[in-house]
Amino acid sequence: MKTLRQRVDEFALAHKLKIDEENYLNVVENEGNCPCRVEPHECPCTFALEEINSDGHCMCELFSK
Repeated sequence: MKTLRQRVDEFALAHKLKIDEENYLNVVENEGNCPCRVEPHECPCTFALEEINSDGHCMCELFSK
């Protein structure tokens, strides 16, 4: 099983995204789930790419262009 760090790094690399390390700590504190969602969604969540394409970053600002 991949660690949270591996999932985040691989997602960022695959989509040529930047990672905000301070916001990464928020995800870690939220047990690997997106800190901005009411329902638990494993990070990176299924909404991230859509949000990045429309806003330049995901809702929790972990990933950005």
